[in-house]
Amino acid sequence: MTEFLYIGIFGTLVFCMALFAFQQLSVIARKDRVVLVSSNIGHVEEPFLSAIRKYVPKTEDMNFVEIGAGYAKITAIATRSFPWKAIIAVELDFFAVFVCRLKNKFKKLPITFVKANVFDYAIPAKSIVYSYMSVPVMNRLLKSGVFDSCLVLSLTFAFDGVEPIAEYKIKGFQKRLLVYDFR
Repeated sequence: MTEFLYIGIFGTLVFCMALFAFQQLSVIARKDRVVLVSSNIGHVEEPFLSAIRKYVPKTEDMNFVEIGAGYAKITAIATRSFPWKAIIAVELDFFAVFVCRLKNKFKKLPITFVKANVFDYAIPAKSIVYSYMSVPVMNRLLKSGVFDSCLVLSLTFAFDGVEPIAEYKIKGFQKRLLVYDFR
């Protein structure tokens, strides 16, 4: 009987790993979107938290929104570090949202995981928006006005023609965290 249990557990793990690998390949293979992969966020954490401490005196009056959240690692850091009015992770990829929702059933963090295209999602007013999206995506969002009344933390990518109010140095290939205040 225990052999069947071990085979079942092993089979489930192999199946999940195969699904994950297939999902990653299908995302990377798509030509209609930019995919940025960064599994380690430890080098970003301290500059990220420092920027929030400096520019947001009362986080409980603000929403935290991560756009293009992937597996919402930065969202989890923000959730554990500060009280927020609402915490939202917006991601287009169904599998990433599914995995985040499943993992959160055990972690029970107060995060709302939204499967949506960032161009179709209305970012709530009075939000801190974190993004690791490419320059064309960020510029398109800026032009559409979604960042009005928001503080935007952009990892690596700058807006064209807009000066950040601060820039934090990041170790590693990302190099910088840019802060834009549209409040």
